[in-house]
Amino acid sequence: MTVLNISNVININVQEAQLGIATKNANNVVLFSNEAPNFPEPFIYCVDPYAAAIGFGVTSLTYQMVNALFSQSPNILSGDGQLSIVPLLDSVSATSGYVTLPGVNANVSNFNAVTNGSFKITIDGYSPIVITGLNFKNIVTLQDIANVIQNSLQDAIVTVVDNGSELVITSKKVGSSSGIVLSSNSTGIDITVGTLLDIATVVTSSGANATGETISSAITRTQGQVQYTGVLTTLVQDDSAAEATMATVNGLDLIYYQPVSSSYDISGPGLGAYAVSHTDNKSRILGYTPGVVPALIMAAAACGRGQSVDFTGSNTLLTMNLKTLTGIGADEGINQTIYDGAAANGVDLYVDYGVPAYVSNGANNYFDAVYIQLALKFFL
Repeated sequence: MTVLNISNVININVQEAQLGIATKNANNVVLFSNEAPNFPEPFIYCVDPYAAAIGFGVTSLTYQMVNALFSQSPNILSGDGQLSIVPLLDSVSATSGYVTLPGVNANVSNFNAVTNGSFKITIDGYSPIVITGLNFKNIVTLQDIANVIQNSLQDAIVTVVDNGSELVITSKKVGSSSGIVLSSNSTGIDITVGTLLDIATVVTSSGANATGETISSAITRTQGQVQYTGVLTTLVQDDSAAEATMATVNGLDLIYYQPVSSSYDISGPGLGAYAVSHTDNKSRILGYTPGVVPALIMAAAACGRGQSVDFTGSNTLLTMNLKTLTGIGADEGINQTIYDGAAANGVDLYVDYGVPAYVSNGANNYFDAVYIQLALKFFL
């Protein structure tokens, strides 16, 4: 009797299991940088700020934003996320309009007699604002004058430049519609006269829109190369560019962070109201009045803290409301009027309740709902 080999029936091969495509991580973040990189690669990965310091320098905005993101505890690493930095292609940030007052340093001593100073200022083409009750009695330097004027302004920043010889007033909004116009006022003592601010010598500079590769184009270019859910950028975008980015993101499985500094965008009919009216709830509008660059850094911190959930754990979900952002100062420019307007526009804030706290507003849906729904979608 012939016994046949069992291999005619059974044939076993031992091999490694094939790897499938991993579930998209809701904690992966991209930072599109318009600063010049020190590397030739199309993008780099970061798990700490060191790579950004090497790639862009420690004085760069890119590094400051990356440092703010990783300074949070927990941060994206807690949910096994990673940060990708992608250089933009020849992108230039939008700029703010401003006025320069070159002759004020010669008039400093004249301000001491002014205890009820006034002037009018038109910011970004909106209705003129009448400023009154300015008291310069105790001023000594041009910086003192700047401080008194700054305390009366919500949507502009007053600085001393050119080795302390010039006064500059800059809008907190960017783009071609951004600008500052000073004019006289009949109430109180008009400080626009030649012996004080001397607006006859003022030099006006209008803002400019962003140019080069847009964030929408960068997303289209990179989505097949880099995996990310959160979207940050160093590129300062004018309203039209920001609205285009928001429209792009709303059709994708992404979360975009758009910081704003102007009260018009936070509580008025600006970008915050635009996001609500267009149901762009995947775009998170973050109000932070200290200025454009501080707002970008605050947005990076909020991203790092928000996209930090370990979805493989139990009882790990969070709400961003009342969270503290490490390294970010509370916004002292938020008054009750702006606070209420932000709530109506769904704009998130970072304020002082006695302790610094993140304010999560839900008119544009809550960040937590958008983020967790995306994570659930990725798992399903």
